[in-house]
Amino acid sequence: YILDYRDDRATNDIPDESEAIKYGFSTENAYYIGEEALNRMELVDAELCVASSQDCSMHCMSIVEANVGICTCSQTKGLNTPLKGMIGALAGLCDGGECIDWDNPAIMSDSDLFFQCESWNKISRYGDDVQWHAWGWGLTLFRASRGEWEFGYHPDRDLSNLCPDRSHYDRLVIRKPLGCNLEKGYDYILDYFDNKTSNDIPDDSGGIRWGFSTENAYYVGEEALNAMNFSSAELCAMSSSDCSMHCQEITEANLGHCSCSEASGLNTPLKRLIGALAGLCDGDECIDYEGPAIMSGSDPHFQCHEWGHMSRWGEDVQWHAWGCGLTLYRDSRGDWEFGYHPDCGGDCADRPDYDRLVVRTSDSPLQACSICSPGTTLVPERCAVRNSKHDGSGEEVYEGGFCTSKCQQIYDEHMSSPVGADECGNIQSHYTHSMRCCIEQSKCHRMLNETQYERLLAAGFKPVNCSGE
Repeated sequence: YILDYRDDRATNDIPDESEAIKYGFSTENAYYIGEEALNRMELVDAELCVASSQDCSMHCMSIVEANVGICTCSQTKGLNTPLKGMIGALAGLCDGGECIDWDNPAIMSDSDLFFQCESWNKISRYGDDVQWHAWGWGLTLFRASRGEWEFGYHPDRDLSNLCPDRSHYDRLVIRKPLGCNLEKGYDYILDYFDNKTSNDIPDDSGGIRWGFSTENAYYVGEEALNAMNFSSAELCAMSSSDCSMHCQEITEANLGHCSCSEASGLNTPLKRLIGALAGLCDGDECIDYEGPAIMSGSDPHFQCHEWGHMSRWGEDVQWHAWGCGLTLYRDSRGDWEFGYHPDCGGDCADRPDYDRLVVRTSDSPLQACSICSPGTTLVPERCAVRNSKHDGSGEEVYEGGFCTSKCQQIYDEHMSSPVGADECGNIQSHYTHSMRCCIEQSKCHRMLNETQYERLLAAGFKPVNCSGE
């Protein structure tokens, strides 16, 4: 998500000045990632979405560089593509007479009636006090000139005849499309997409062991993996260029000799192998899976020459399928982290450009689900459920209203009601990110006394070794 603006008509949610938006901001109801983070993203298209906090409905429209018209917005000049420049303008970066029109060709060329009430087919500034406006009494962004009214259908027209069902839209979202979707019906233990221009996987085993989540990768971590019950799993490689995917079953029969210390807390040999595949092994640990080998089928999708085994292949490689095959680096190759070995030239030229690693299982039963995403910890007294009425009989809302349930109560309820992995992911996304019940754990804490130590453990923190502590 590049930006998410929810307009609470009783508060000032978006900064009043372009300079305060340009480098990113976060308020209770809105955020924008800013110039530096947006420039790092690989972006060929994006989605412009409008949503309602009343009924959670959302409608999205694709925007690509072909939609970009004539724009001279000075505050977006630091963005490194025309598409990103347009996104910056949609974030509210344009001042005065700048960035007058997107009508060459128009962003609204498909006459999308969710963004306007009449088919005028363009977005423009519509006066110096409006950051942008979809012509036809459509969606409009004000930074400051209308006080605390900042986003929605234009407030100067009675919409009862034009757009009778639209007045409750109060949320603007711009997001990067998800790309290749994973199959449903599986529990996904890890999903690593290697964007070759960013650091997607933690550089050390300690950053992986307890679970992590970045923009392009995640691993569920030791605690969640130990709670799962399965006898086999699948190791998969996927190409983001065409969404092709190839999987190979891994069972305990595939296990060779492995002595990876960071995976020792996992409670079955198969899970310890998965931990090693996640990148937990350091130094000369976990040298070989050749007894019998995980690659005993000489699977040509995982290697380019039929060597038939997977090993560490040096201390800087987390694992490598011998025969110029698929390889995982945590940090020794910079932002290159997963794919066919980069030193093999054209040996794998006829293979899909695999850049995504997945480990999944389909026979895990329902399990207890923490409302906190991996790497976060519960804030018990925050509000998890809000309602428009004090007795809970109204509509559920994200902000304002009345608190009907604290985060601790919702946490306890979900821990006693097992669900599948997909549903658990949705639960964690809602309560961790939307309701802010959970905060990111600090990696290191100096323990001052036994009481503080016990409190941190009770709050969900894990003890780690801190260099220099």
